[in-house]
Order: sequence, then structure tokens, then C-alpha cells
Amino acid sequence: MSIRSRTIIAGGACEFDLPSYFAWQHRHHEARQRDIATWAAPFRPLYDSLAIVLKLLRESAQRSTLSALQGSYQQPLGGKSFQMVQVRLDAATGAIPEISANKYLLWIRFTSQDGDLRPRPFEGSVDFELSLCNL
Repeated sequence: MSIRSRTIIAGGACEFDLPSYFAWQHRHHEARQRDIATWAAPFRPLYDSLAIVLKLLRESAQRSTLSALQGSYQQPLGGKSFQMVQVRLDAATGAIPEISANKYLLWIRFTSQDGDLRPRPFEGSVDFELSLCNL
């Protein structure tokens, strides 16, 4: 709790502000990993159950290969509801998908980063795979 309250302050997580945390960070790697595993153990059943549900959801996908002209793609959903949308594309294109959806429309806008890493609209077509998942 003290770590969370101090990290919002600039420089608040320094060794003199949180000496116990600093000491823990400098313990041996295996000891830190054991501590983290112990702290995470109560959440393991939740993790396992979510992994099963996500696997089933991903396996239910309706996959299609599409192309976004001028970096934009829209698809009416026709009243169907989906729990997950997956977009897969070749990393070499440099395109970054931004997804907006509601119960009527799915809209994917592709951006790219310029020299100072600011997003800008992707120019050109982007080939991608769209998967709509529903249990």
C-alpha cells in the first residue's frame, strides 16, 4: 500500500522513501520469485478458469481475411453480439490497429508512428485477419 501511495509522487519510490521495498528489490532473484509466487497463489484458480474460458472463446472465432482501404475498415454487425474481436496482421506493415465497436458497427482504423512516435493515419491498404468470437 505504501508503494502505491508513493509512486504517484515524482521520485516518491526512492530507496530512502521505501527502504523495505528497496531492500526486497536487492534480495536474490530466486527469493523474489518465490515471494511473488506466494502472493499470486490465491489467484491461480481464477487464472486457470479464465484461461479455459478464453480458449473456448478464441476457438469459437469466425475468421475472415480482409483488406482495409486507406487504413480504415467498417463492418456492420447486423444485430449480432460478440465477446471478443481479434485482429491479426503482418508486423512488417508497421500498421497499428485501433478498434471501436458498438452493437451496430465495428470500425478498425490503422495508424502508424512517425519519426517522433506520434500516431498518424496509415496511408494505403492493410491486409489483415479478423476474428469475431462468441460463445
